[in-house]
Amino acid sequence: MILDLLDGFVRELRAAGIPVSMVEAIDALQALEQIDIADRSQFKTALGATMVKNERHHDAFETVFDVYFGFGALAGEQAPRIGVAEPGRGTGGLGGEADLDALFEALIRALLAGDFGAVRALARRSVTSLAGMEPGRPVGGAYYLYRVLRAVPTERLLAALMNTTVERRLSPLEELLLKEDFERRIETFRGEVEAEIRRRLVADRGPEAVARTLRRRPDLLERADLTDEDRRTLEALQRAGLDAEDETDA
Repeated sequence: MILDLLDGFVRELRAAGIPVSMVEAIDALQALEQIDIADRSQFKTALGATMVKNERHHDAFETVFDVYFGFGALAGEQAPRIGVAEPGRGTGGLGGEADLDALFEALIRALLAGDFGAVRALARRSVTSLAGMEPGRPVGGAYYLYRVLRAVPTERLLAALMNTTVERRLSPLEELLLKEDFERRIETFRGEVEAEIRRRLVADRGPEAVARTLRRRPDLLERADLTDEDRRTLEALQRAGLDAEDETDA
């Protein structure tokens, strides 16, 4: 099983623009013999050290790794389910504005405390409740990310975090540094949401199908304003996801 996954992983790395040679693939296999492959951190480090030779390829490696070695690939983890939330509703499985406000407040507390275990759990809850994911639905991950961030916009998170400091007398430099720190914490939440969406898509469609859609639309998240509530933006994201899936099925 691990040989099949590694073979697919190497092929997808190459397709993503990372030049992995046969020698490097053999080095990776030999490195895996020296570690506990059930240890995800060791597994990832071994593959990255043997296959990624250029810092510019790091982000692509991270994405492909998450797709190929997510839930269930290494240690029989249970994959998250798709189709929990009700499609077409702005707050999905949440019980209205009160529940959404409670999730928002819990996220603010976790970000302020730097409790990234709680941030990860809240990201999973946000995807379950807000993304409206459905089994077999040919929509790209950017569409689901948009739906989550439309309900929990990053600008509102940052404003709420900065408001916690209004009683503190900060110099302009201190305020700037604090803002940058909060932005990094919010980006961690966004990253966890993206990773959770990818894991659920992989569980539903398989790693090869998801990897192809990521390869087809590598710049979609950068080009789209995911916090804009304009209906045309939402429709464009959905249409892009449909197009990506149609191309892979062709």
